Parts: sequence; structure tokens; C-alpha cells
Amino acid sequence: IDAAEREVRQKLLTDVEIVPIAASESSALPAVDYAAVLRRLRVFAESKQHDLMENFAEEAADIILNEFAAAEVRVCCSKPEPFPDLTAAAAEVRKSRESPE
Repeated sequence: IDAAEREVRQKLLTDVEIVPIAASESSALPAVDYAAVLRRLRVFAESKQHDLMENFAEEAADIILNEFAAAEVRVCCSKPEPFPDLTAAAAEVRKSRESPE
């Protein structure tokens, strides 16, 4: 990452897919409060400088798994038009409660 890229705050689009933790057979799946997920990820995004979108996606996935009723999560971050001849750059992370850190 060059110094100029670090100087200017950049737009990072984030797509999140959550598989809820399975409930017992007699009850429904727990609801995931996507508004709460969004609020939490905004706080995280604004809490510090994130040098790499790969690291942001990794940490966002950890937050979702640790703080919400998620069994699995996929976080895809994309930076629109990072260069004149590139429409987007993206990084994707998939994690589950069973996967090793």
C-alpha cells in the first residue's frame, strides 16, 4: 500500500452473509439482528485505521461470530475503482465456529 492510498479515506463496501446458530428441534432459528450487526461493524470501521481490507474482513467475521448468533459468516469487502483501469478490488473471508483461528 503506497503512502498516498493511506492518506485518503476510501470507500469500502461490505457484504455480509450470516448462517444463524441452529436452535433445538422444537424452536425456530434465532433471529440475527442485522441492524445491530451493521451498527457494530460501523463502530469497528470507525474505531481505527484499517490498512488492508483483508484484515478488516477477517476481524469483522470474528466480531460477528463472537457477538451475534452466527454459526457461519461470510464477509466480502470491495473497494470500488481502486485504480483507473480496475472496476473493483475485493477480499472475502468465510469462517465458522468450528473453523480454527
